[in-house]
Amino acid sequence: MKKPLHLSIGSFNIDLIVFIKSQSRDRFNIEKILLGPGGSAVNYAVAAVTYGHRASLIAASSSSKLALRNLNRIEKIGVETKYVKMHRGKPGLSLIVINHRRDTKIYEFLGVNKELSRIEVDNEVFNNANVLYIGSLKPGIAGKFVDQAYRKGILITYDPGSSANLSLDKLSKILSRINILFINKDSFLELTKGDVDKLFKYGVDKVVVRKGVGSAVLFEHGGIVVTGYSKTVGRVRNIIGSSDAFNAFFNSVYIDTGDPYKALQYALAASVLKSNCTLNILCYSRDELSKYLSQTFVEIVKEGSEVFLEE
Repeated sequence: MKKPLHLSIGSFNIDLIVFIKSQSRDRFNIEKILLGPGGSAVNYAVAAVTYGHRASLIAASSSSKLALRNLNRIEKIGVETKYVKMHRGKPGLSLIVINHRRDTKIYEFLGVNKELSRIEVDNEVFNNANVLYIGSLKPGIAGKFVDQAYRKGILITYDPGSSANLSLDKLSKILSRINILFINKDSFLELTKGDVDKLFKYGVDKVVVRKGVGSAVLFEHGGIVVTGYSKTVGRVRNIIGSSDAFNAFFNSVYIDTGDPYKALQYALAASVLKSNCTLNILCYSRDELSKYLSQTFVEIVKEGSEVFLEE
């Protein structure tokens, strides 16, 4: 029996991660610099494979040696890249600066990621997939992939990232075909003012709101609200990619068990584990994950969506 297959659509970046040891007014003391593959779809695909499923990346990549070298790195992890479209031009680049307090700033260069809007995916690609994940794409670009997956009847999940800040009107055009919407707290509040029914009225099945590493809320139809938190956040090294690991583990466990509450627990543990990694992709240890799972809890609450506003 084949393992479940995730199709992960989004940016493929080269991540340059700079850790700042200390700084004065005009000088930075750099602790270390790391270079590696990244982008929401890449981070998700790596986490899904790490969990034990299959993942195929759909993205645009530069044909430069640097891009191909990093594409090869995720292939060695187990991510399928046969649907990555090659383009001449500069690769997408993210410069991530993490200071000694672990405050993070991101500077992005789109590069060939702008070609994502032109990518065409054959309908047959969706035939053997179990889930479609779209990470940090604008609703207008995500829509055509959602329509293809919808016709095949597979699980459709979407994290608009900063795209959620565009408008509820634009997001609403694809919500009727989304099964699970992942969204961060700030975007949720900006879109809904705390009223999850503003999303449910468009037909989405579940809304998962991340409140930060180690804390999240799951909303379901019928007023069901499930909170989750982890006691073992520990030392945070790099939070970038934690949301992608969260999304990948939620989808993977939900596919395997059909239990959204167990999926939430695993997702939280995975996000905490990822925050302790230096690169943006998940570094994995079953023993570490088990430790975080034992300190991660979910519960059904009755206060309604207002509980979400509590820290």
